[in-house]
Amino acid sequence: MQTQRRALGTAVLGLALTLAGPAWADDDPVVHVRFPAGTLLPYLDQQTAGGSWELACRAPCDQPLAAGRRYRIRGRTGHPSESFLLPRTAHVNVDASVGTPAATVFGSVFAVTGGVALVGGLALAVWPGDSDSDARGGRVVVGIGSMIVGAISVGVGLLVWHFGDTHAAVTPLAPLPQAKSSIQWTGTGIVF
Repeated sequence: MQTQRRALGTAVLGLALTLAGPAWADDDPVVHVRFPAGTLLPYLDQQTAGGSWELACRAPCDQPLAAGRRYRIRGRTGHPSESFLLPRTAHVNVDASVGTPAATVFGSVFAVTGGVALVGGLALAVWPGDSDSDARGGRVVVGIGSMIVGAISVGVGLLVWHFGDTHAAVTPLAPLPQAKSSIQWTGTGIVF
């Protein structure tokens, strides 16, 4: 009697799981989030129907996620990456690089300070001044030096700002397996 109850319970559970189906569609990719060692841990967010963002998984993830939905990478702090769509493939790698707010601040400070030095040096170099050629020559040298330092500072600031931002690159790895037709020609006839 107990064996029959156990068998009935197993059958009911199996039927319930079969009717419910998997939690994801067959064509949803298994997502693996990769990130450089020693960097901040990336989180993968998905966009909800209302337009807000909710946590889907954190690196390394390794789970199926809905294809065709919008996702983004973020860290615990800082700006998230641009949103992206997951392709309809079997496996997807998401290469993530999480930025820091400090890089955004330092990049901005370097770029603005460099821009001020660049404009100030240009003004100092071309401003008409005294008739004394030695004073004018010294001012031109200081102006050109200020422009060089300003240009370097702007370049460093833009690089820090760019590389301090959060980025994500999606790489599809394997195509979906093709469904085989249940009708086949065997050479002698059609098999269903």
